[in-house]
Amino acid sequence: MLDWGDLAVGDRATDLAALWSLFPERDLRQRAIATYGQISEATLTRARGWAILFGVVLLDSGLVDCPEHAAIGKKILDCVAQA
Repeated sequence: MLDWGDLAVGDRATDLAALWSLFPERDLRQRAIATYGQISEATLTRARGWAILFGVVLLDSGLVDCPEHAAIGKKILDCVAQA
């Protein structure tokens, strides 16, 4: 079986979505974005979208059987709402 996933360049917005998980404070996220370098508004918008998706998935699955995931999902969504 071949895994072709490592042979393609992905959207860096997916990686940047972690900003809302790793930096709960808005000013820290803004500093991380500034340190990262040139990021277009479109890329940041996609990153927010990915963060929302990850937050919803964690919240939804966590409400079923993993309260820790639900808490992480809620935290991500709260951070996105601050932005």
